[in-house]
Amino acid sequence: VHSLKENLTLRPDFWSKHMWIGLKKCLRRQNVYWESHVKNICDFIVRFRRIDMLNRVNELWLQFKCSTDVR
Repeated sequence: VHSLKENLTLRPDFWSKHMWIGLKKCLRRQNVYWESHVKNICDFIVRFRRIDMLNRVNELWLQFKCSTDVR
């Protein structure tokens, strides 16, 4: 059984899945940790050259901004 850290290094897809789950939780709770979570995802994207994920981050970010701006 790999530790979380090993999984993040050895299996980018595991990290990817783990991040998206966290991201959705952030969105549901309109979480203050949202921005640091996005930063982690962007670091991941750069490190593993996962450009396909950038669009998804942008979409979720816009949804998040819309939901928090309307009060």
